[in-house]
Amino acid sequence: MPAVGDGESIVHKLKNNPRFSHIPIILMSGDIYIEKLFQHLDINDFITKPFTIDDLLKKIECNTLPLQNGCSSSK
Repeated sequence: MPAVGDGESIVHKLKNNPRFSHIPIILMSGDIYIEKLFQHLDINDFITKPFTIDDLLKKIECNTLPLQNGCSSSK
C-alpha cells in the first residue's frame, strides 16, 4: 500500500479531525533524530525501528491506560 503522506502531514490531519483527535498517536520511525520530531509534533509517543512486539505493546498500553500500567508520561 503506498504512503498517503509524510508523518507530519498525517499527524496534523488526524489531530485536526474531531473524529480522530482524541486517539493517541505513536510514531514509528527508523530515523535516529525522531526525538526532535517528537518534540515538534503533537504525538503521544514514538518508537524507533527495529523494535520488538513487546516494545510496541508496552507503548500502546502506556498510551491508552498509563495509570493502570505504571507508565509515566513521555511528554
